[in-house]
Amino acid sequence: MPALRLALRVAILGLPLWLDAAQDGTTAAPGPANDLRTLRVDHRKSLLEALLPQKKAYIAELETLEKKFANDADFGSAIKARDERAQLNQEIMTLQQELTALTSQAQILHSAALPDRIVLSPAEAQVNGIAIEPKDKSLIGWKPSNSLATWRVPALPPGGYEVYLTYSCPAKGSSSFTVRESHYTLDVKITEPAAKPTEKLVGTLRVQANNTSISLSAEDIGAGHPVHIHAVTLVPANRRE
Repeated sequence: MPALRLALRVAILGLPLWLDAAQDGTTAAPGPANDLRTLRVDHRKSLLEALLPQKKAYIAELETLEKKFANDADFGSAIKARDERAQLNQEIMTLQQELTALTSQAQILHSAALPDRIVLSPAEAQVNGIAIEPKDKSLIGWKPSNSLATWRVPALPPGGYEVYLTYSCPAKGSSSFTVRESHYTLDVKITEPAAKPTEKLVGTLRVQANNTSISLSAEDIGAGHPVHIHAVTLVPANRRE
């Protein structure tokens, strides 16, 4: 237990510096300095996320030990365990406040580093039940409940993303698709014919933290409605025109 206490205390020595970084309301312009700041914030955030459960486990151990001392009538030791537990609770509260600030700061920094448009191309997709058209490299052969294209994406900051679908379909009809992240979905309908690849804003998809994939699936494909998907594009909602 003493070794654990020492490790926990050493780990928070950088607290004032990191609080300054987290609570600074400014956002640096993209570049090496901002990359370094992002790395530091991410590192400290990861450290706290690993540290807080250990501290909470230590509090539980102290509480058990305090009860044991009290049952043994060793009230002096029980008081010491109680006081240390109270001090540790205060440390945890401070670290949780810092983690909240760091989470907000990390979202701002990562959002600033995103490109204006995140284009998911057919060539980058993992496909199931569909094919890539050799001439224009579009995704074709969509069938209801049997067609899926999935893209691996970098860790996107949580929030809203405008979704643009680039498609072509020379025939009239109606088809529906679903754009999906780890938890949220966006329903899409294609009803307008397009002889050439046409980009259409289809809605806003909410993205959760730690999401690593975006998928497109066919829900209903109209008869004689050969939809070609040329790209799925995500635009952070705060950057839309």
